[in-house]
Amino acid sequence: EKKNLAEEKKNLAEEKKNLAENLAEREKILAEKEMKLVEKETYLEEGKVIQLKMHFLRAEKSSKLEEYSEDTMWEEAEVKLDGTGFDEGGRLFSLDGSYLKGVIDDEDPRELLLYCREGFNKHWQFLREEVIANGALGWIQGPPGTGKTMTTLSFCFSQEMSEWSVTILRVGKDKMFRCIQTTGSKRRWCTSNNEMAAKLTGKTLSGWSEGQKRLVILDGMTRNIDAHERVYEECRCWRDADRKHRRLVVVTSMSSRGKVKDEEDRSNKLRAHNVVSWTLDEYLEAVQYDKLYKVVEPMLDAGNSTKVKPVKGARKNATKEERVRQKFYFAGGSCRYMFDTTTAEVMSSLTEAVRGTLDIPLLFRGLIGQSSPAAVNRLMATFYHRGELHWLPVSRYASAALASIAETSTLKRMVSDYGIENPLMRGWLFEMLFFEEVKRNGLSLTFRGEREQPVERWDKCLVELFNPNEEQAGSLPKARTCFRPVGYLQGGYDAVMVDREAQKVEFVQVTIAEKHSLKLMYLLEALKALGIPAGNGWNLRVIFVTLPTNLKDFQIEPAEDSGALETYGWKKGKERKKAEVAALDVTV
Repeated sequence: EKKNLAEEKKNLAEEKKNLAENLAEREKILAEKEMKLVEKETYLEEGKVIQLKMHFLRAEKSSKLEEYSEDTMWEEAEVKLDGTGFDEGGRLFSLDGSYLKGVIDDEDPRELLLYCREGFNKHWQFLREEVIANGALGWIQGPPGTGKTMTTLSFCFSQEMSEWSVTILRVGKDKMFRCIQTTGSKRRWCTSNNEMAAKLTGKTLSGWSEGQKRLVILDGMTRNIDAHERVYEECRCWRDADRKHRRLVVVTSMSSRGKVKDEEDRSNKLRAHNVVSWTLDEYLEAVQYDKLYKVVEPMLDAGNSTKVKPVKGARKNATKEERVRQKFYFAGGSCRYMFDTTTAEVMSSLTEAVRGTLDIPLLFRGLIGQSSPAAVNRLMATFYHRGELHWLPVSRYASAALASIAETSTLKRMVSDYGIENPLMRGWLFEMLFFEEVKRNGLSLTFRGEREQPVERWDKCLVELFNPNEEQAGSLPKARTCFRPVGYLQGGYDAVMVDREAQKVEFVQVTIAEKHSLKLMYLLEALKALGIPAGNGWNLRVIFVTLPTNLKDFQIEPAEDSGALETYGWKKGKERKKAEVAALDVTV
């Protein structure tokens, strides 16, 4: 019994010990929970304090914005009415620099000369008839550098708008906002930020008296920026309050207005106008006016800029037409790039834009524009073809830069996809593919006609630019080289393959067309520029490279300037038969 009592006592002691341990563990858990509760209470208290601070900060910010709105500093100046108007029989429009103060960043803007191309006249007609006469809400869109803003301003400050007061609201991605008002010879302007843009817009527009003719230009509109949308809403509501006397025009570089709402557009009486890119012919016509050429000549520096790798054969004393053609390779359809930007700056701008391009196929279709962070519209140009608006790379330099970052399989798919939907784009893509194949992998061409070896393999080689209008400096490269002319649509060829060691020169015309001209004089000029001697020493070939589907029925038109290549072994009247046709495979 004593033994049993001892055992029971031992068990009770063990149970007491366990209970003590459990109690200690539970106390520890409760202490931890209590600590967490204290931390949570502290966090909540701090949150309340933070919320309170944020409330006061917002109130303070709002108060400061109100003060800023009240204290907005306006600068004022007189404008020179006698320095504005048409010149050269209506072919040039002169805009005095005093009108541009506050519109552009230049502290002392110079006189602006605009060439009145066909697009300029259509732009004015749209503003005059649709906006001013019919009271439409004007929406002007087009790629950067086409002259949308300056052409709109030229109309606003012309004599036929003397009865209208004009306000220009410039919104940008740099979070800066500018407001410029002009009435007669008086103008004033101020600078703010996007946060204040809508409030400043509302206050400025509401300050106008009723029943007077007022025009507002909203320049730089981008759909996906909230501040821009709020400014647009202020302007639209202001216009709706008195459509008889108020007009609104939106100027944008977006590829489109986004989702079209037909009912809303009808209610707003919205009318859109597309500004297309510049053509080479328009540039050549513009520089015929000496007054304009003297202003833009320093920018036509593609042949002599010390910051640009010299183009083969370029010379400093080139004619104005040659300067334009050389610069066109880089600037293309952007007037800003052609006449207001150096070649080095153009190359830098386009190279930066290419680095920001994430989806080349969508960019080429114009499906993504400035409203998307994935697209950079300055890479693209727009042109009308058979009544439809099409997108193209802004220049040959831009297309080469885009091709350099694309897989050849992507280029081939794009060539196949573009069918009759956009023949202009398809032609550019086919040319881009040819040069990338030459540069990266070499290519295989399938020739038409009876040949023992219908497929000919060309190894990859260096691609260099050259000016076909001037003799090359120094001797030809030792290695086989593909020369790409900077002249645009000069005719005859797109590439010259030169192998000095083998004494072989091949002119290549890349085309998706079903037939093509044979212009021999251009070939002769290139041979002289490259320093290829006449005689029987060099083997001369002319090859039309087309799509496989065109190979069988492709037609070479009768030769122009027949006999021009007789000294190079091409008999007069036989040139058309001697030219060859080959296909470049575009299947992936």
